[in-house]
Amino acid sequence: MKARSLKRAATSGSLLREQAVSGPHFDLCSVIRAAVPARVLVNYSLRSGTEVLQLKCVDQKVSGYCGHYALHFALCGLELCRSTTEASMRGFVEELDRTGPFWRRYWLSVEELIAHVHKMGADSWWPWTRETVMQGDMERSYMWHLLMEDSHCRHLGGAHLITVLQYAYGQFNNNVASICELQDKIEALRSASQPTCMALVLGVTNHWLTVLAYRIPGTAQVGVLYMDSNNTPVLKASDEELNRMLHLKEQERIKNKGQGYSPWQRTIKLQAWKDQRCLLDVLSECFSGTHNLRTELLDGSWNSLLESYYSNVCSHGVELGHQTMCLLLLVQWLQTERHPKGIREMQVSFYTGWGLIG
Repeated sequence: MKARSLKRAATSGSLLREQAVSGPHFDLCSVIRAAVPARVLVNYSLRSGTEVLQLKCVDQKVSGYCGHYALHFALCGLELCRSTTEASMRGFVEELDRTGPFWRRYWLSVEELIAHVHKMGADSWWPWTRETVMQGDMERSYMWHLLMEDSHCRHLGGAHLITVLQYAYGQFNNNVASICELQDKIEALRSASQPTCMALVLGVTNHWLTVLAYRIPGTAQVGVLYMDSNNTPVLKASDEELNRMLHLKEQERIKNKGQGYSPWQRTIKLQAWKDQRCLLDVLSECFSGTHNLRTELLDGSWNSLLESYYSNVCSHGVELGHQTMCLLLLVQWLQTERHPKGIREMQVSFYTGWGLIG
């Protein structure tokens, strides 16, 4: 246990050193609001009190390219953090809303991915084919490859400073180890004594987005920039407002394409917006130090178990008011449907990720 704690401390220290080389020398949110206010789409204060500035970005014209946009925004954000003058900062913020820089970055990514396809030769398989790469979708394996192998990505920190996070239907889809590593990075960001930043490329439901978090110079606070190629202001919208936004988007689609959304498309769009809203609230609480991703992951797993129990057992012939009977059934259900060894292994994976056991 002691050895694992020391190892985790050393890991956090190395993450801190890796991040500290690229921190901003200014409070980005304050400078952007003052110097380039036209690039601010929405200025949020989320429930944790964390300030989130959603920047106006180049619009995604067709579906499927959002992962390339999200990576481009992350790289621009890290360049922004390296800026030493307000003039250069303004330049990178303006670049977020320009078509040319995005397509240059897109082509660099495609070149790297196709070169890897050629290197694999006869051993290539989906999605590692030239045709799939050229379709424009950013598969997760593409994102990881670019972070590890693309020269521009590596120059700006690669996988050390850019974290890929998957989230859908209120649940994290990353494995336990990667969630614990992200929590370590957040803690390193919050405790850094030097200018520090990190980028998150978020795969949320059916869409890729970008978050740039940085330690505000001279304070213990974290500032957040949020970038979405759809430029949809959903983070503080109520469910009713989301429905109105969906109606307006559908009317625009009917006007431009002659048809609206299918029932499935409406459902998935609303779910994606709700997941974006929920995830940013969770992350903002982690950046403020009032929440922990390890706790979120553990709570989510146990809540999922309990929800399954109540929907499959207690809703069929057992009154919720009979607490003793519900508790006895819960124990039996866990013993039969969820084998104790499996539950124990799930707990062990969390505790190992926390460094509580070796």
